[in-house]
Amino acid sequence: MATQTERRNATRRAILDAAIASFTTGDLSASMESIATDAGVTKGSIHYHFGSRHGLLRAVAEFVVGRLESRLAASDAAADVRSWVRAVLAEQATSTGAMLYAIHDELARTGQLTGADPFPYFTLRLTEFAIPSPPAVIAAAMIQYGRQLAFGTSLSIDDVMADLDPLI
Repeated sequence: MATQTERRNATRRAILDAAIASFTTGDLSASMESIATDAGVTKGSIHYHFGSRHGLLRAVAEFVVGRLESRLAASDAAADVRSWVRAVLAEQATSTGAMLYAIHDELARTGQLTGADPFPYFTLRLTEFAIPSPPAVIAAAMIQYGRQLAFGTSLSIDDVMADLDPLI
């Protein structure tokens, strides 16, 4: 029999999974009711676990970035800065990247941007590499290019890497 903590964690994870599935298109307009239905819980469960829609958005961003960090740390991309930057850009060029940018924009627009900001992770991780440019400068460029990649411009990751190469 599952403990209360295990049930609570399973409910929280079901809500996060449903929200991610709803938001992955970059469209954050899914209602709390539809997310609750998809998760098999009540709307009250979402408020219990996350407090508000913005709390859910922050939790989704933190969860997705944590998953990204784990995946990158376990891969060969962690070995050198160029491989790591390329791997991050590849992640940003997906529907998940579009979702993170949409969440970031919504939280910034509403003044709710706090620890859920997924992008300081870039600066923190870049400080671990011996690079000639300040990590914040490279992180800002990665964010700018990542946004373009996430929303389908004609840029390729190779184009971006050519621009970033002098910085790293």
